[in-house]
Amino acid sequence: MSAKINKAAMFRRAHEIARWRVMSVGKAVKPYREWFAEALRSEYRKMHQAKLREDQNLNGLPLASCRADFAPRPVSYMRASGFVARAFAG
Repeated sequence: MSAKINKAAMFRRAHEIARWRVMSVGKAVKPYREWFAEALRSEYRKMHQAKLREDQNLNGLPLASCRADFAPRPVSYMRASGFVARAFAG
């Protein structure tokens, strides 16, 4: 059975990446559309490689041979803000 590429997740992740890059780098470097296209290519490449690895898994065992096969960690871009607030609080 062939693994399927989740297009909704791919577009969602590409949007998050492009939005974050526009906010952090700015629109002066590249507009959102270019960041989105670049992120979408990257996400498609990653999902396609994961699909190929899944298709080549003849034994049906859980894949953990590659770092890309692990479940993604939840990402919080506000991770350091609590540390900064505590540092100023004394």
